[in-house]
Amino acid sequence: MEKKDKIILGLGCEYGVGEGGLNGNELIIGSTGAGKTKSISEPRILYSYEQSLVIPITKRELFDQYAPLLEKRGYEVWDLNLAQPAISPMGYDPCRAVHSDLDVMNLARNIAGDSDSRSLVGEMDPYWSESTTSCLAAILGLTRFETKYNQKEFRFADFLNNYKSLKVTYKNGVFTSSLDKAFDFMAFDDENAQAPRLWDTIAGLSSRTASCIVSMVNNSVDKFATLEVEAIFKNPIQIDIRELGRKKIALFITTSPVNASLKKLATILYSDIFKELFEEAQANGGTLTNRVHIIADDFACGSRIPRFDEYISVFRAAGISVSILLQSKSQLTTLYNPYAAHTIADNCDTIVFMGSLDIETCREISMRTGYSLEEILNMPIGKEIVVRRGGAPVITERYTIFEDEIYKKEVIERG
Repeated sequence: MEKKDKIILGLGCEYGVGEGGLNGNELIIGSTGAGKTKSISEPRILYSYEQSLVIPITKRELFDQYAPLLEKRGYEVWDLNLAQPAISPMGYDPCRAVHSDLDVMNLARNIAGDSDSRSLVGEMDPYWSESTTSCLAAILGLTRFETKYNQKEFRFADFLNNYKSLKVTYKNGVFTSSLDKAFDFMAFDDENAQAPRLWDTIAGLSSRTASCIVSMVNNSVDKFATLEVEAIFKNPIQIDIRELGRKKIALFITTSPVNASLKKLATILYSDIFKELFEEAQANGGTLTNRVHIIADDFACGSRIPRFDEYISVFRAAGISVSILLQSKSQLTTLYNPYAAHTIADNCDTIVFMGSLDIETCREISMRTGYSLEEILNMPIGKEIVVRRGGAPVITERYTIFEDEIYKKEVIERG
């Protein structure tokens, strides 16, 4: 009998992928220890047979448990270890997702932190973040030009080399740098090139303003300019994100919950995954050859993913779906402005509430389900509420994967 992908959201809440015309996006809300991984994420892996998967993990045991199972089902298993880059079997290079000047700007924003995310941490004036982005985009663009000119592939390691070689001086209030001649050559070769124009805006500033921008660039890039992190960029075996939409692949991403440098790299990776898969779908007539489901635990490492509210609106047609795992609804509002957070939540046809003490979260679940705020706040541990568009809310118990026969036979016994 043919085995098909299945979604398990709770005891008695089992559905086929795409069943009922729903978009497949899920908003999973539960406090720490509520069982989001064991009750939602692991059953999703356990009952996947055809769709590609992006699976974040912080404990290597999950890889050891599920990689053999997925390989047996015909998956290519990719192992990207961002927590320990030096021993990662595969690498990731953000420059592989750069195909145009627009992509250069997108990567620069991801490195700098876009203006919306910076405003959330107290930097209200967008001028500084935009100037930092322009400076980064200029160096990225120059690096892309130089590698193409030398008939080489554009790599993030090359960008880091240009960044490390940058020497800045201020003579009589005039900004000069060791890259000025390279930008002049690029402008001579292509008068319409974007990078020299961006660099000119920095070069024309006062020494005080320019030095502040260079300092912010240093702060953004220094997180990646370490031997440990560079091992990911220089790994000879690099992941090709678009392949996820062409055949059965399970991409395991090991992340560190405490290392800020690697956390930012993981955020850039997730941003590239959403962007590259959508563009692959567009190039393939509007939809992917193979469906892709992305598990975004702690909502992709707890950092804002630029334009995610735009991407999620078009996921269904492209054959992409995502499980967004949060501790509370307010966590989503903190990462995104209220309007973007509202858009993201509205594009999830499924909500699973596994318990929270956050008043605003509980109030919204109360309004959605008709249960009183007191009932929501006092919901027993182990209980959950499943809400799917077009159906009545269901109160059930969280799924116990340890009692699943396939889990016991194919994961525990094989382990």
